[in-house]
Amino acid sequence: MTRSKSTTTVDRHKLKELREAAGLRQEDLADIAGVDRGLISKLECGVRRSVTLNTAAAIARALGTTVDSLLDKPVVTGEPERHLVEEIRANLADMDREQLDRVLDYIRYQRRANRP
Repeated sequence: MTRSKSTTTVDRHKLKELREAAGLRQEDLADIAGVDRGLISKLECGVRRSVTLNTAAAIARALGTTVDSLLDKPVVTGEPERHLVEEIRANLADMDREQLDRVLDYIRYQRRANRP
């Protein structure tokens, strides 16, 4: 199965704020998340903004938070919805292109079916 290369944009200020609140150095966060220290530095400096969903999820887990809290433009603000979005996002990250296409087809079908 081919993994999705979907990316998301990380808010550099939120990342740094969450890392510092957790009392972690960039190196500590990178080690816990299983990513390169240089990546954390580049994200916080704004040199790099996008990462794969899998990487964003690993960083969020290392910080004890959700991917949504790292995003430049959060998807949802309500707590119940946030958990649903995180669960959906985690499942999508493991899907191949064909599976993602089927999910998207289903979403489009639901939107058409629910139009007034």
